[in-house]
Amino acid sequence: YGDEQSTLSPLKVLLTFPGKLTQAFIKRILWRYFIHDFTACSLFLVVGMLLFLGGISFGAITWIHNSIRDLITPTGTVMLAVVPLLLGFQLLLEAIVLDIQHVPKMPIHTGT
Repeated sequence: YGDEQSTLSPLKVLLTFPGKLTQAFIKRILWRYFIHDFTACSLFLVVGMLLFLGGISFGAITWIHNSIRDLITPTGTVMLAVVPLLLGFQLLLEAIVLDIQHVPKMPIHTGT
């Protein structure tokens, strides 16, 4: 900067940047996979998110319910929460893989 004083506040940036980055990420996903085009990745995102959140919700509700009543949760009930959670997570991972594979390999403009 030379003799100039920086007006950058690291604390302010630390508090505002994650929100802006998350907002840009959600906007990119919505635009790329739901507004511009609907692909297998779009389906993986929707179904994966529903299964993942459903598994977490069912597991949390069941755990709280049985914890309050001091009951042991049966194995089948645990698996009813774990299977959709794992399947949803796998679908979300596959959506990430497809998103990474969708990155252009050649530049649009070479700059010359």
